[in-house]
Amino acid sequence: MGRSIGNLKYSFFARKASKIEINSFDDISRFRIGVQIGAFTENILRSKNLEKVSAVSLANQNLNKLMQSRIELWFTSYSAMSLEAKKRNLDLNEIEEVFSVTNPILAIAFNNLTPESLVLAWQRTLDKLYKDGFVKTVFEKHGQMTLYTDIEYRPLTPRK
Repeated sequence: MGRSIGNLKYSFFARKASKIEINSFDDISRFRIGVQIGAFTENILRSKNLEKVSAVSLANQNLNKLMQSRIELWFTSYSAMSLEAKKRNLDLNEIEEVFSVTNPILAIAFNNLTPESLVLAWQRTLDKLYKDGFVKTVFEKHGQMTLYTDIEYRPLTPRK
């Protein structure tokens, strides 16, 4: 048994006033989409041969383009979107998630040569930090509650 360290949700976001509705990934090709250069979000869209992809180097550039209607969708993590909106004092009610793509669980990986005793000690410490509420406090303090999860999981392949 283990515990994830976070939950990273990737979605397409639009200005709420745009009234964009997306029912499937195929619907996305109609829109101008902002992504970050070199991010997996760009790679996914390029692999689908989408033509209306605009890649920039900084997340705040996509937020600016979205709010100025220079792009119609922004493909990013919820945590990045909410952090950039907070920096700009933008009301999150002005932006809405219109299509969710993935919701991976974040975890820590150890080298196979790491002693099992160290891995177990790390796991016990993480479990205690969760139980004591410390992890939640850190996520709250840094405005990253969208990453917080208290989900326990079973590793896919147990160590031998």
